[in-house]
Amino acid sequence: MKPKSNSKLIKLLLGISIALFLASCHYSKYLQSEIHTQFASIAWNKDSTAFAFIAKSRLYRMPEGIAKFPDGGRAKNEYLDFSLYYFDIKQKKLTCLVCLNKFYSSYAYQWISFSNVALNLQDSLLFYKLKKPLKFEIEYLKENNPNLLEDLSKTYSVNIYTYENSVIDTSKYQNLFNNKREWLHSSIRNKYLTDVPYMDWGIYLKKLYPQPKSDYMDYIIENKHGVIDIIYEQIAPEFTDSDKKYIIDEMTKKQEAAFNDWIQIDPKENARQWAEQKSEYEGTVKYTESVKKRLNIPSTISEATKQDKVLKSLQTYGIEISDEFKFKELFVYDQGYNVEFKLIDTDSISIDKYKKWYKNKIKYLLNKKWEIIRTHLPSYRNDIITLQYVDNKYKYYLELAIDYSKNTNKNKFFTFSVSEEHIKI
Repeated sequence: MKPKSNSKLIKLLLGISIALFLASCHYSKYLQSEIHTQFASIAWNKDSTAFAFIAKSRLYRMPEGIAKFPDGGRAKNEYLDFSLYYFDIKQKKLTCLVCLNKFYSSYAYQWISFSNVALNLQDSLLFYKLKKPLKFEIEYLKENNPNLLEDLSKTYSVNIYTYENSVIDTSKYQNLFNNKREWLHSSIRNKYLTDVPYMDWGIYLKKLYPQPKSDYMDYIIENKHGVIDIIYEQIAPEFTDSDKKYIIDEMTKKQEAAFNDWIQIDPKENARQWAEQKSEYEGTVKYTESVKKRLNIPSTISEATKQDKVLKSLQTYGIEISDEFKFKELFVYDQGYNVEFKLIDTDSISIDKYKKWYKNKIKYLLNKKWEIIRTHLPSYRNDIITLQYVDNKYKYYLELAIDYSKNTNKNKFFTFSVSEEHIKI
């Protein structure tokens, strides 16, 4: 009887293990997006006012848990499109000319890449031809998809106005693709395609991968970059005032949690962790402010008021900002500010003069009840010092930094930055 009992136990444990394994093979609930044109073939019209190219668009989810092993796991495509496009520079209009998905329908045909398609744009016709498969791929296609193999051997044309797609007589167009292949470089994409709406790429989020409105809001709250821009473009215009309030309220909770984690760290005992957590907190505040702007939630304080407030605060510490400096960047949050100044004319002013000015400011503060609690050793380009003083109500932190180096034009470069925090004790 004992062996039977052991056998049942083994089967039970095996069943539980398989169930756990299957349960752990899942994918993230958060979508990622990609519009891929790297190494894509491109063809220009005669006067360089338009061009045709290839792009692959997809929405996918990354594997999690056991699904990531043994090689990191493959993403699960929720939408995949491989197409020829035409961009009119004057009208700033993107048009999908022809879908090539039948040539890119599974892992079996992944030899089809951007560099495998030759293009030639002549007047109203775009000619295209796919590269001949390798020998082992031909053998595979003969057995599994002979029709596709036949389609691969053809030369095609598509009318850029009527979108009519035709097979042409290859023998009559032997010299079509003899010219050196052109590529869609990142500079071309950045110049012309960066602001193209996702809908023009054929990506309609609600149709391709519908999710509850609360899930779309969660992408923003959790700062999941994968499809946030698509959500802002296609979903956010439908958000109500109460939806926007919910998003900001949830982000404010995350901000408060990051702040509480920060103030519990003693900078004297763990200066690095303190600085990292401070950066984490400031990051949540900055992100919340950026979301407010994108959701058209008005700011309660103007930039000019912020600058005036910071300058007056610096004066209380005996830090007078010279007219030779100008604001470069300003960030204000509930417990303080970060502000960076840049010299207006770095070629005619001695950097050594301002290094001396910086050191004198630190000496001045040390004589006014401040103490150094954290310092970065001077390097070839920057010095950073964090000071602290404590009264009966607050801990005050002041971080002073300078950055001096040479830019790409070999001009002198100098910035002075101040970060202030006041934490209730």
